[in-house]
Amino acid sequence: MPDLVHISARIEAETRRKLDEIARKRRMRTGEDVRLADLIRTALDEYVARHKD
Repeated sequence: MPDLVHISARIEAETRRKLDEIARKRRMRTGEDVRLADLIRTALDEYVARHKD
């Protein structure tokens, strides 16, 4: 696993609820232990990949 660093950000409560629901649905569908942090890391990786130029 790569080195990880801690960041902190405030998000709207509604965004948090939606992320929790996405994680819950993915856990039910795949049986994986999907956490909020996993979703956020994936979203940030996708954002960086789209904006790397």
